[in-house]
Amino acid sequence: MKVEVERIKVMNAGNLVAYADVCIGGCAIIKGCRIVRGENGLFASVPATKGKDDKYYPIVWFKSKELSAQFSAETVKAVEEKIASEVVDGPGPEPVSAEEGWGE
Repeated sequence: MKVEVERIKVMNAGNLVAYADVCIGGCAIIKGCRIVRGENGLFASVPATKGKDDKYYPIVWFKSKELSAQFSAETVKAVEEKIASEVVDGPGPEPVSAEEGWGE
């Protein structure tokens, strides 16, 4: 599965590192993926919706744990490369607070 990050918005708000739009296999884009700093390092999560029970449920499902792990690893790698390139190339855009959101 080819994973390409289409757009990244660095947030650095608490555990939230960035939002990203991710293209899967060149044929589907998942908008609003979150890159989060967890206990075991960075990971990518798909968008979720809040249920009536106040729990969050993903709106995208992978058919296997392996595909999910590949998606997360490749998304995190692309985001880390983007952040590193902004440091090398000069200052990038200012991080956005979580309150400002992901709007266009």
